[in-house]
Amino acid sequence: MKRPHILHITSNYPPTPCGIGDYTQKLASELERNNLKVSVLTRNQGTKSEDRFDVIKPVSGWNLFYTRQLWRAIEELAPDIIHLQYEPMSFRESFSLPLALGVSKIPVVSTVHEVGEKNNLQELRDGFFYDRCKHLIVNDQGCFERLLKFRKSTENRLTKIGVGSGILSFPEWSLEKYEFRRESREPFKLAYFGFFSESKGTEFLLRAVHLLNYQFKEEIRLVMVGAFFPQYNRYHKRLVQLTQELNLEKYVTFTGQLPEKDASQIIANCDLAVLPFSDGASPRRSSLQACLGLKMPVITTKGIYHDEAFVENKTAIFLPHLTSDELVRNILAIIREPVILQNLSCGADVFRENFTWTAIAEKHCAIYRQVLSQAARGL
Repeated sequence: MKRPHILHITSNYPPTPCGIGDYTQKLASELERNNLKVSVLTRNQGTKSEDRFDVIKPVSGWNLFYTRQLWRAIEELAPDIIHLQYEPMSFRESFSLPLALGVSKIPVVSTVHEVGEKNNLQELRDGFFYDRCKHLIVNDQGCFERLLKFRKSTENRLTKIGVGSGILSFPEWSLEKYEFRRESREPFKLAYFGFFSESKGTEFLLRAVHLLNYQFKEEIRLVMVGAFFPQYNRYHKRLVQLTQELNLEKYVTFTGQLPEKDASQIIANCDLAVLPFSDGASPRRSSLQACLGLKMPVITTKGIYHDEAFVENKTAIFLPHLTSDELVRNILAIIREPVILQNLSCGADVFRENFTWTAIAEKHCAIYRQVLSQAARGL
């Protein structure tokens, strides 16, 4: 029996640093294990993929100039379903791709990774595209509610599926390793993992580390794990300058981009992960899922939209307001009451079972089966 062929289209793909590219790679790998034929179509950035499924890079961009080449590649692949990993900012130069997919005879599914403010043309483009998708997926409650507000007609074709860990979930955090570090009189180590931007709250974290070391006289170290390019990224350069202004050079380490195994090892060897998102934590945060996957105790933030399962299962400490003082207060409470670490680690262990890539892929397969069934009936 022929395996259904699913073609994923994503704006970027590893090794290019991109959360959606990482997500697509992890999902596609797991779908292959579910008896699906999977291909990924992305733009050519001069790197060769080593995945066991086909990664096709027929174009260098997403604007109108490349539309014909793109569509020729899709026709040659002849997929049963096209799945667009859609983040409007990543496709900002392309009005033609969503419109072309909207009139495609091949059934289209789309994961909408962000739903934000739009100008009139973007509203027309996205409205047209969403109306013609056979199914839409979002990763958290915020996107779910915003998409329904924008297009109420999508309600019966809209599913919420969180993301999984962006790195290997090994080795894991353990209380035994934490206690060994304390007995060895090692400094208390904080981990930050993910991309660096103003929405990640990293400046608040740096100021908190300054207060902890200089005002409260605690021995605190901070390891910042993630792609870091201060030589040409203005915000990254700002973080280096702030580190210097706060005299934190010996307390803060920026690792740069690391292989998954190395990143997992470094994070799991820290005492506490701190992920101070300016707009709040949610199941679409792959960096948060990575830390929970390692059973890490986590301090993060509660946003306007949040999923009750996160809070009710005590998977992390959720700060109602993001300030350096609030971070300091909670970190000090943990240092003085280490049992909190064990409780948070246990909560992470329970919660992470719902966000394995196996579980996520199974939910996608159910959607694909439904779409193919409808196509077979001419719906």
